[in-house]
Amino acid sequence: MTSFIKSSVIAALFVAFTFFFPGSFLHAQSDAVKEARQEVIASINRLNDLENANLDPATKIAQETELKRIALQNILTLTTLETKDVSLKLNALPHSNNEKINALRSIFGASIDSYFAYLDAAKTSLAEQAGLDAIQSFAGDLKTWREAVYNTNMNRVVIFTLVLQNQETLRITDLRLEKIDAALKQAIASQLKTEPALALFLQAKANLQTAHTINDSALAQILAYLPNQPTAPLTESNATATITNGLDGALPPKIAPPDPRKLVAASVQEIASAYDKFIKISDILKKL
Repeated sequence: MTSFIKSSVIAALFVAFTFFFPGSFLHAQSDAVKEARQEVIASINRLNDLENANLDPATKIAQETELKRIALQNILTLTTLETKDVSLKLNALPHSNNEKINALRSIFGASIDSYFAYLDAAKTSLAEQAGLDAIQSFAGDLKTWREAVYNTNMNRVVIFTLVLQNQETLRITDLRLEKIDAALKQAIASQLKTEPALALFLQAKANLQTAHTINDSALAQILAYLPNQPTAPLTESNATATITNGLDGALPPKIAPPDPRKLVAASVQEIASAYDKFIKISDILKKL
C-alpha cells in the first residue's frame, strides 16, 4: 500500500475544479460555494500536516486514507455546488429569439444534468472504497473525468452565460443611450450649448457599437459549438462530439480563434467607457 501525499492529486483536483471560472463568476458565487471551498482548503492543509507527523507507518496510512476520503468528499460537494451555481445562471438567462442560442442552452443544460448524475454516483462510489490504493485510484479516475469531460464543457457553459448576460447589459445600456439622445435633442432645441456633451455622446455611441461587435464575435464563437449539420437532431450525444472538437473544425488550419473570455472582457470595458461618458454628459446637462 503506497502513500500518495506527495503526488498532489487531490490538490490538483481542487485547483482544476474551482479555478477555471472567470473572476465575475467567482465573485458572484453563493455563500455555500465559498464555505465549501474553505472546507476543501482545510482538508488539503490537514493532509499536508500529516505528511510531517511523527506516527508509525500503519497509523499514518490509516489517517491518510481517511483524510483523503474526506478531502475527496469535500471536492465532490464543492463541485456539485459550483455546478449548481452555473446551472442557476444558465437557467436565469432570458429566452432568446435566436433558435441556435436556445438549442445550445438546452444542450448545455442536458450536459449539466449528466454531471450531477456523475457526481452523485461518485459520492456513492467513494464511500465504498476501502484502503489507500482504492482511494488513490478513485482520485485518478475523478481527475481523468474532469480533464476529459467536465472542465472544457463547463468552461463553455460559463462563457456562453457571460456572453448572453453581456448581451442583456448591452440592451439596457442602449436604452440609456436613447434617453441621453432624447435629452440632448431637447437641449439643442432649446438652443443650449451642447457641443461638449454631444462629443461625449458620439464617443459613447461608438463605444457601444464596438461593444456590440465584440460581443457578437464572442457569440459566434460559442454558436460554433453546435453540430455543423443543420438537419441533425440537436441531441446531447452529437453536440458533445462537436463540443469536444471545439472550434477547430470551423476555422482554417493554424488560425487560432479569438478567446471568447477576452472578447467579453473587451466588450465589458467598452460598456464601462460608455457609462463613464454618460456620467460626464449628465453633469454637463445639469449645468446648462
